[in-house]
Amino acid sequence: MTALPQSSRRELSLLKLTEERGIVSKACQIMGYHRDSFYETARAFQAGGVIGLLAQRRGRRSPPQPGGA
Repeated sequence: MTALPQSSRRELSLLKLTEERGIVSKACQIMGYHRDSFYETARAFQAGGVIGLLAQRRGRRSPPQPGGA
C-alpha cells in the first residue's frame, strides 16, 4: 500500500485533534482549517474511512481551456 498524501494525513490529524479536544473550532484554529472544511472532511471520513478522504475532489474541476475561457 502506498503512503497517504500529505493532505490526507493532515485531515486525519485534524479529526484526531478534534476528538481529543472535543471542540471543533479550537482544533480548526490550531490546524489552520475552516470549520466548513472540517465538516466536509468528517463527512467523507464517516462515509468511506481513509478511502473517503482520498476520494474527495480537490483543485480545479476541469482543465483550463485554450484561450483562457
